[in-house]
Amino acid sequence: MAMGKLFCLMLNEFVTANRSVDKVALQQVLTEAKTGFTIGSQSAPDGEDTHRLFNAWDSIAEVLGVDPCSDRHRAVVGIREMISTMYVTYQDAPLPPNYCARRIQAF
Repeated sequence: MAMGKLFCLMLNEFVTANRSVDKVALQQVLTEAKTGFTIGSQSAPDGEDTHRLFNAWDSIAEVLGVDPCSDRHRAVVGIREMISTMYVTYQDAPLPPNYCARRIQAF
């Protein structure tokens, strides 16, 4: 999934820009969540790994020191909610206009 690849790029850029990040702790979170992603790698996760990456965001954000009120945190949570909402067999109701566009733009 493209969102998973972008998520991995974001994580790599964040780690590169913030040398104080505990890479060992971050990799441990990623491994325990079975994301299939290794920090520093060029990963293109499949749908299941993408789902796991976004679901592990709260733990990842804690290790990275991302403020839960930040735009970055809200953008990732928005994508996580979008993925969970869209990837179901049957939609209970139509999605609001621009539902995905707003989240993708924020991310």
